[in-house]
Amino acid sequence: MNNEPVCPSGTAKFYLTLMLDENPSDVFWFVLEKCSLSQLFQCQRCYAESEPYSTETFVGCLPSTDGVGYLFQIADSSGNGGGGYSIEYNGTNVFDSTGNFTNTEDVY
Repeated sequence: MNNEPVCPSGTAKFYLTLMLDENPSDVFWFVLEKCSLSQLFQCQRCYAESEPYSTETFVGCLPSTDGVGYLFQIADSSGNGGGGYSIEYNGTNVFDSTGNFTNTEDVY
C-alpha cells in the first residue's frame, strides 16, 4: 500500500479496510486502548470526499506490548447501514464484517 508508515520498534501495523455505502461521510470510527480508553486513532467525517461504495484503507502503528488490548468502535451516523470492514493487526486478520453496521459496533 502507498504511504504506509514505518512502524517503530515495539509497535505493529494496524490496517482498517472499509467498504463504504452511499453516504461515506456518515462513517466514523475510533481505536482506543482497552484499559484506559485512551484514544489512539479517530476518523470523524474523514470520508466526506470519498466516492460512494468505494473501499478505503487506513494504516497506523499500535503498541505491540503483550497484555495491551484495543477497542475498535465504528458507526454510521445516519443509521442506514455502512458497508463492511476488516481489521488486520501485526500481520493477522483479526476481524471481518461483511454485513452492514447501523449503529455503534464494538470490536475488542
